[in-house]
Amino acid sequence: MSQQELPLFWQGPPVLLMSFLCHTTVLQLDSELCLEAKAKVSRVIRVVIFGMALPCYAVVGAGGLWLFGGRVSANVLQDFTNDPWMAAARLTLGLMNVAKLATAVITLREALVSLAPSSRARKRLRSFEGRLLMGSVALVLGALAAYAIPSLTAVLSLLGCTVGVLFSLCLPAALYAMLLRRVSRTRGYKRDLEAPLLAPQRETGPPPVSLPSSDVEWTLQWLLCAAVFTGGLFVGGLGLMSWVRD
Repeated sequence: MSQQELPLFWQGPPVLLMSFLCHTTVLQLDSELCLEAKAKVSRVIRVVIFGMALPCYAVVGAGGLWLFGGRVSANVLQDFTNDPWMAAARLTLGLMNVAKLATAVITLREALVSLAPSSRARKRLRSFEGRLLMGSVALVLGALAAYAIPSLTAVLSLLGCTVGVLFSLCLPAALYAMLLRRVSRTRGYKRDLEAPLLAPQRETGPPPVSLPSSDVEWTLQWLLCAAVFTGGLFVGGLGLMSWVRD
C-alpha cells in the first residue's frame, strides 16, 4: 500500500459500518408488525437474501466482469452507453432510491416523537401539521447535505467516522461497561442481579445475557470493553482526519 493510499484506507472501516447502519427502517417495521407476522420474518429474510438478492448480485457482478473485464466500473449500468434498456434500469434505480426517502423520514419522525416530553406533545407531532413539519425539515436538511457533499462515498465516510463508529463500537462498549460496573458494585452476582437487570428467563432455552462468573472473566470483559471503545475512537479519528484531508 502506497503512502498516498494509506489515508484513504482508514475511511474504509467507517464506510462499512455505516453501510450496515443504513437499514434503520428495520426497527420501525419490527415495531409495526403483528405477532403472527413476526414469526415469519426470519423465513422472509432468508428467502430475500439467499433466494433473490445474492443470486442477482452474483449474476450482475459476474456478467459485468465477463463483458468488460478489469475495466468494469463500480456501477455496471454506467458502462452501457446509448442503451435504452440500461437507461430505463438507471431511471428505475433512481426512482427506487427516491421512494426510500419516505421510509427514512418516517423512521426519523417516529424516533423524534418518542423523545417528546409529554403525551400532548406527542399527539401534536403525530397530527397532520406535525408530520408535515417534521417531514419538510428532514427533506430540506437532506437536500442541503446532498448539495454540500459531492458524493455518496463522502457522506458514508463522514457518517461512518462519527455516528457509525460511536453507535457500532463506542456506545455498546460503554453501555456494557456500565452494566458490569453496576453488577460488580452489588456483589450479589447472579442470585441478586439477573432478575432486575436482565430480561426474564424463558422456560426453555438459554438466558438472554450471560454475566461473568469469575474474577478472570470479569477482568477480560472489562479489557474487551476498553479495547472496543478505544479502538472505535482510534478508527473513527483516523478516518475523520483522512476525510478532512481528502
